[in-house]
Formats: sequence, structure tokens, C-alpha cells
Amino acid sequence: MSASAVSLDSNDSAMRYFEAAKESIANPQNWLYLVPTIGALAIGVIFAPNFAIGMAAGAGILAAMAVVSIVMNAAGLTQKDENSEYEKSILENPWLGTLVAPIAEEGIFRGLIQPLAMRCVLWAIPAAGAALLGPGITIATTVAVVATAAIFGLAHAFNKHKNAHIQAITTTFSGIAFGLIAVQFGLPAAIAAHMVNNTIAITLMKLGKGIVGQSDHIAPPALNLLNRA
Repeated sequence: MSASAVSLDSNDSAMRYFEAAKESIANPQNWLYLVPTIGALAIGVIFAPNFAIGMAAGAGILAAMAVVSIVMNAAGLTQKDENSEYEKSILENPWLGTLVAPIAEEGIFRGLIQPLAMRCVLWAIPAAGAALLGPGITIATTVAVVATAAIFGLAHAFNKHKNAHIQAITTTFSGIAFGLIAVQFGLPAAIAAHMVNNTIAITLMKLGKGIVGQSDHIAPPALNLLNRA
């Protein structure tokens, strides 16, 4: 395909995206899921230590993983997968991804599995608790964070869409980031990061699909950014 053809295709894709986005924005019911999500974020900022730090980190994590996902998409590693059951479930119940999943998943992975993994490493190799790889980061912590993130990513590999393998990769890396945030700033900060990540990703999906269900190149990268099992 010639460069001019690729350019025309990209321009057409961008135009379709913005048209769908405008139509979607015009319908307030498309954005009701943001009310409880923003409310929860506001409560977290007021009452939870380091919650705002987690929110800022979540935006940064999504930006970094977006670059990875878009590059994979451009390289042809993702497949076009219109109206997958997974995507439909997210678009029909977005608050599950923006509110429920971040709290539940961080509670399970960073609140339970990660501390348990760290205790197992320390039980097997007591010296792993003394060697520091960074400020407050021991070898035991590092192993626990990476192992938990790998399980977290693997859980997403079974989601019902064609790009689940890419989502598993991006969620593994973001899982490492969430794990480090939990270690340094506490579990509420990790929940905040996860909430912001998913909220932005789902909003991009809804803007790309619009209320008329149009498919767009934004959909696979946005879908891959969701840290929802």
C-alpha cells in the first residue's frame, strides 16, 4: 500500500472517530458511569493518604502502556475484533471496569497475593529481606511484585477477545507499576492508579465506538489498556 493510501486511510479513520465521539458526547446517558467513579475518586483524595499520588501515577501508567499498545497495533500484532463479548460487557456496564474491578483486583492482587508472595520469599530466603534494590525495595519485594503482576497479566489472557494476549502483556507491566505504588504509597494509592487507568481507557473506548457502534483503530489499544480480569 502506498504512503498516500495509508495517509488517506488514517485521515478517514480519524474523521470517523471524531464524528462518533461527537455523537457519543451529545448523549448524557453515555457518561453516567463517571458519576460514581468521580465521587469515589473525590472521597479517596479527601480521606485516603497518597490517593492523589496514585491518581497521577495511573494517568502516567496509562500513557506509557498506550504507547506500547499503539506500537503493537501499528506493527500488526493486534487483530481487528469488532463487538467482542468482552468489549460489549465493558461498554454496557462501564462502572464495573472503572469502579468495581480496580477495588476488587487491587484488594486481591496487591492486598493479598503480593504480601503473601513476599512472606513466602522471605521464608525461603531470609536474606532477600535485607538486600535493597532501591529506596525501600528489597529483593523479596521485587520478586513478589513481579510474580504478582505476572499472575495479574495471565488472568487477562483468558478474556474473550482476540487481543487478550496483548492485554496480558500490558497488564503485566501495569501490574508491576501498581505493585510498586502499593509498596511505596499504600494500597489506596494503587487502587487510585487502577481506577484512573481504567476510567480513561473505557472513556476512549466509548468515544471511539460512539452510540452507533462504529469500530475504530482506537478500540484495540484502548481495550488492551484495561486492567480488568
